[in-house]
Amino acid sequence: MRRRTALLASTAVALAGAFCFGCARYPVAADGANLLELESVWQYLKAYSVWQDSIPLAQNPFAFDSAEQLLASVNDTFHGYNYTRYTDDTVALPQAKLAAVAAGAESTTVLWSGITDSTAYVRITEFKHDTTDSAFRSAMPFFSQFPKLIVDLRSNLGGDIDAVDSILEYFLPANTPFIFARYRAYDDSTRTAKTVGWEQWTTKHDHSPTLVNARVAVLMNRLSASASEILVAGLKDGRRDRGIDTAILVGETTFGKGIGQIVISRSFLGKRDLKITFLRLKGISDRIGVYHRKGIAPDVQATNSLAQLNAALLALEPSAQPLTGSLPMVAAGSANAEASVRVPADPRLEK
Repeated sequence: MRRRTALLASTAVALAGAFCFGCARYPVAADGANLLELESVWQYLKAYSVWQDSIPLAQNPFAFDSAEQLLASVNDTFHGYNYTRYTDDTVALPQAKLAAVAAGAESTTVLWSGITDSTAYVRITEFKHDTTDSAFRSAMPFFSQFPKLIVDLRSNLGGDIDAVDSILEYFLPANTPFIFARYRAYDDSTRTAKTVGWEQWTTKHDHSPTLVNARVAVLMNRLSASASEILVAGLKDGRRDRGIDTAILVGETTFGKGIGQIVISRSFLGKRDLKITFLRLKGISDRIGVYHRKGIAPDVQATNSLAQLNAALLALEPSAQPLTGSLPMVAAGSANAEASVRVPADPRLEK
């Protein structure tokens, strides 16, 4: 879609081993190490790992007993999870991910509701390529009725970077800086790699004058991670250039995953794919800064789910009556999505 999508393209360069009928596909060292696999993984790390400049990868891959050991040497771990590794669905997910899965996933990534005559609410559960942006766009006629919006990113563990960019463009004018990125770039033509950074990423399009002027409260918790933190940082920092703080962060400190991964497909080799951290992120302002491993702190601290929602509402409408129950949600594509209307000014929500 844009230049950042191109960064996710896997390399067309692959190491080819010698083959013979009846021979093992890959030569194996006496100690059991797969020599070609060690060399292959080492080359991919040299090309794509953003930790190249800060973590000294071994100059000799054959100093390791296995490719797994080589990958582990990058020490790309956080919350007990190794982000540079063989991709494998059987690998244990971090506890944060397990908790979210256990809670159950909604069938759509975007749900919304009215709260008062001037405040609407939208929950984004995940950032999926194309579908999240289209779902958010379908809610725009509803959001246009409200000057204030609560964006709920609680337990949203992330997803596609381009999907986040598209959502940000509803809130920020074109050419607005929203985050700094440091990434590993590979040039197919020269077969060389370099680290680029810190590069300022900016919005590309104007999607909605209505939301550009809206006051926003962002709900977040310890499971708001990765792409969600890009949206948090972008809404907070990207709206400061007007001299006023129009995005208020409410809830708990976020997960703290200020990195992104590239998946290297090696199905043509009959080998498992590789997942390598190629991207680091930090906020535009000192308020956000480098948030990897420490998270983004809220402006208003609240831990209980309903207390968080009320804190966000009261930050936007100090005179609003606190909510007492769950919101009547509308989902993209549902039968009543097109007929969504404002709720009364003094709502009594479903219990």
